[in-house]
Amino acid sequence: MPKVKAAAPSFQQGAIDLGEALTTLIKTLDGLGEPWRHDKQGNQFGGVCKPHQTSVESAAGVLVLGLTTFTRPWWTCRTVTWTTTSSSRHVH
Repeated sequence: MPKVKAAAPSFQQGAIDLGEALTTLIKTLDGLGEPWRHDKQGNQFGGVCKPHQTSVESAAGVLVLGLTTFTRPWWTCRTVTWTTTSSSRHVH
């Protein structure tokens, strides 16, 4: 356990860096909108693509939160949140 505690600053910086990169990715993808047409094929593609994008974003958010647990007591981790609404998705 002492080795994990000693590595905590590295985990914290990794969480910060990954969180910033994830937020940038989400904002960039959201800024692109829906680059497919809204015909039958485009709607099928969008219907498959968007849920997978949300799943990947959520999984990366969980990873960020997991990294932060190395730097604070477990009972304080419940205050860290990952927001995944369509209008606002970013790491807190």
